[in-house]
Formats: sequence, structure tokens, C-alpha cells
Amino acid sequence: MADRDLWDIAAYLKHAVKPVKNRVPDSEGPPDFWASYYAKKIGPHPAPAFPTANEIATAAGETQVQRGRALVIHHGCGDCHGGIDNPASEKWLSGARTEADTFQVGPLTTRARNLTPDAETGLGRFTERQIFNALRFGLSPSATPDVEITSTTPGKGNHPAQPRYLAPPMPWPAWRHMTDEQLRDIAAYLKRGLKPVKNKVPDSQHPLTSGRVGTRST
Repeated sequence: MADRDLWDIAAYLKHAVKPVKNRVPDSEGPPDFWASYYAKKIGPHPAPAFPTANEIATAAGETQVQRGRALVIHHGCGDCHGGIDNPASEKWLSGARTEADTFQVGPLTTRARNLTPDAETGLGRFTERQIFNALRFGLSPSATPDVEITSTTPGKGNHPAQPRYLAPPMPWPAWRHMTDEQLRDIAAYLKRGLKPVKNKVPDSQHPLTSGRVGTRST
């Protein structure tokens, strides 16, 4: 993130949040045990120049694509979908590859999808609006038509009556607070700024519909 963004976050935490007295016990392990493990995997700062070997420089909409790229890096898409925060990584956004690349959410096993625009195994078969709807409303692109969604209530405003939501731990309840422009920029990067990578990720385990959970989250 830019220095100004980090200073703004620090200012918010120091000056805009009411203090709450809550003594949190120390975590188990040395203070840097997690950071040391993670630091071995993170990419360079600043991020590699666009385009890397995994990306495509396009004449049409390149400014939008690069804005989307910055948001994808800043919001940690690569933490789950591959490459951490390094667009030059060979795993960049190509999804789970091994049995170790899974998340256990209660009794369910979930896997991060291939976000590259491969037509068979990635996002290539979906429109930018379907990707936008996934980020704004948590709606699975494969189960949601290419339509403008105008309501957060299932069955209203083109919101599917029996929606299928993205499997956890995809944090769309937080992403949905981003602006329309930001979400469109991200969709543009995923569709137009990445080279397609063929990597078939097995389906995650989750109910076909989860309307009650989705309704509470939107």
C-alpha cells in the first residue's frame, strides 16, 4: 500500500476509534513466528512493474486494468488464490494446486478458485458484470446470470430467488463495501490483465444455496 494509505490507517486507529478495555492473552509461540514464515513468501516492494510474465499489456482500458491490479494486490487476493502479493509469481491467481491448498470451514473443505481468464478452468467464461456481482453480492458467477443486481434481497431486483453464494472463506462481506468503480476495476484486471492459466480446481464443499447466511451478510 502507499505510505499515505498506511498513515491514514494509523490515524484512524489512534484518533477515530473509541477505546475498549480488553486484555488479550499472548499468542502461543515467539512474537514473530507467523510473520517470519510469511515474510519468506511475500513479493518485492513496490510490486513488480506491469506487465509481468503473467500479465497482458492491453491498449484498451489499460489504466483501469492497472487500477484493478493494485486493488488485487492490496486486498490480498493472492494470499488464497496463489502468489501472495507478487504478480511475478508462477502461481499468481491460478488457484489451488495441491491437496494442501485447502481450507477447512467447519466440516467443509473449500479451495480457492483459478482467477485467471482461462475459458475452461478459470474466469474466462464469465462476464465482468458476473465478477462484479460476485464481489458485491457474493453470488457465484456460475449460478448467476449476466444481469444487473439491484437488491440485496433474494427474489427481488434480479437477485436470484435461490442464490448460490461463494464458498467461505472468500471475504465478500467486506469486499462489498468497495465502490462500484473499484469492483469494476478488479473485474477488468481479472478478465483483461491476466494471461490465462489452465488449472482445474475441484469444487469446494458447501451447500448449493445458503440464503439465510447470505441475507444476514448483505
